Amino acid sequence: MKKVLFLVISQLLMFSVHSHEYKHFLDFVSSDFTVSSYLKEGSVEYSAKCLSSNDELPWVPESAENASIVIRNCDTKDIVISSGYVKAGRTDLYEKNSRPKKIVIEYQRSNKKKTVELKDTSEPQRINLFSAAEKSEPVKLIFIENYKGSKYSDLCVNYICKGVGKIKPTESIADIKQLEFSIGDSNSVEPFWETNVKIKIDDNEFLIYNNNGFPEIKINDFIVDLNMQMSYAECIKISRKSPGQFEIVLSCDNQKETHLFSSETFSIQNIKLETSSIKF
Repeated sequence: MKKVLFLVISQLLMFSVHSHEYKHFLDFVSSDFTVSSYLKEGSVEYSAKCLSSNDELPWVPESAENASIVIRNCDTKDIVISSGYVKAGRTDLYEKNSRPKKIVIEYQRSNKKKTVELKDTSEPQRINLFSAAEKSEPVKLIFIENYKGSKYSDLCVNYICKGVGKIKPTESIADIKQLEFSIGDSNSVEPFWETNVKIKIDDNEFLIYNNNGFPEIKINDFIVDLNMQMSYAECIKISRKSPGQFEIVLSCDNQKETHLFSSETFSIQNIKLETSSIKF
């Protein structure tokens, strides 16, 4: 498995990127990407599917000049990027091939632009795409300057992922059902073991995805990371605590884990993990 990440900026200004270990991520699906081109060498294709963290090959465009990637379904606040050709037992391939240095991010609906500068490392670097108040939209990444390879001019991108989620990529979203309830209703405790669930509270829509017992939650336009301490969860309860503040409670057997979500800052705080004889 391979990986990396960036950090973003304000309109048309240049910022450097923060690099650190980033353990929580989700893969995009290959259909989320449209690439400017990709290299073919015999039967080997360095295509958009190589942008997955689970693919051992990098994405390589036919030409590094103004190479670009469009992310159509960009339902994440941050993206995580790993640069270069990263292959176990072949560390020389990283230096021999070119790596991204400067990237222009073009927002396809609002027509905003940002420029980021990456460090020359295969370690994860994060780019923040959207603020808490912004809605998601397709983005285009244009690679305008690269770190030169010592032998080849090919530009290599190891992977691009969503900056939140569990360790395994989300499986296909199926059988989402509509669930409406008033706060305090007994139906607010909803098993999601065999299904995905949609909950609407006020103007906020919560989608709970069952990923092998790990809940992944999409709130309005964006997926958020719960950073669960429990090994898995069977039931979930969402309730309004105050305007813009929602309590998310997960339960499994005799354990209960509580999180607080703020729709104003679009952040989740892990409050407590406790043992209880009842689920809720």
